[in-house]
Amino acid sequence: MKKKLLALILALAMVLSLTACGDQSADPSDNSDDSQNQEASDTLSQKVYVSTAQGGSLYYTVGIAITQLWTEKIPGAVASANSSSGSAENLNLLISGETNLGIVQSNLIKDAYSGENAFAGDPHEEMRIIAPLTTAYYHIIARKNADIHCLADARGKRVCVGLSGSGNMTTNTLIFDAIGMSFDDFDPQYVSMSEALEAMKNGLMDMTIVFGQYPDSNVMDAVSAAGSNLELVSFTQDEIDKITAANSWIVKATIPGGTYTGYDEDILTLAHNGFLCATADFPENDAYLLTKTTFSNLDWLREAYAGLDCYATQNPYEAALSTGVPLHDGSLRALQELGLAQ
Repeated sequence: MKKKLLALILALAMVLSLTACGDQSADPSDNSDDSQNQEASDTLSQKVYVSTAQGGSLYYTVGIAITQLWTEKIPGAVASANSSSGSAENLNLLISGETNLGIVQSNLIKDAYSGENAFAGDPHEEMRIIAPLTTAYYHIIARKNADIHCLADARGKRVCVGLSGSGNMTTNTLIFDAIGMSFDDFDPQYVSMSEALEAMKNGLMDMTIVFGQYPDSNVMDAVSAAGSNLELVSFTQDEIDKITAANSWIVKATIPGGTYTGYDEDILTLAHNGFLCATADFPENDAYLLTKTTFSNLDWLREAYAGLDCYATQNPYEAALSTGVPLHDGSLRALQELGLAQ
């Protein structure tokens, strides 16, 4: 029943997402609809807005699931998931105060907190982790006749690198750099995952990387459908070694054989985590309620979306520690009460 309800909400949310994003009256600091400032420990003090990614993506689907959970389980909660271009935009929205929650991949929240890479000289020590939520596995998808058998074979091809400014684009930049390549070595296409897969089916693009849990429905539709002209490709061991050596937040991973129809052998790949984030001034009791509700209802969430059964939700404290970014005080208290943190 939850899966049907989630599917219905996803469909409705896709129609309304532009309105939701464009309506800046949905200011997280605007609680004018609340006639009273509720202070009871079992209620939220504000409306919560989760900035996610493009419709149909891992972050968007997870955002829909967790806001649905909070609305159902927390008395009087008003929570919504809004689409965005992804992690980088979500960070900027958090920093500017235009959203009170956002899902951000591990390297970007780490960089923002410590003032590295894109945030060099501009650390944002106010950043906090509310909850580890996702583990994204890297699915290299290529056209069967494009002669692509590993990441390096992107050279000279038409390659989707994600929307400009997105976390996917940042990740693609870093993994190609680790193997001695850059976007100058191929024809980069700055489009979304869904646009890339459609273009590839029509022979207009050669390769993309889908970052998602397995089995990923978009990947399944792309590579396992009868007569598909697309296929999954493994990273080489040398590529894995170079990428993980250069990026401590990326780990070696395996997509088990049999996960996707027609792929009986394990697929060698990589993975990274994604985190629900806020700033330190996010109300402590709200952080406590959201985190405790999330990790007290993992079975509910995993029934709604199987992608929430992952390393990040199975090992939330360890996943958070790996970034060097502090857990919010309220979130840490919730995890400690649940026996999930020290």
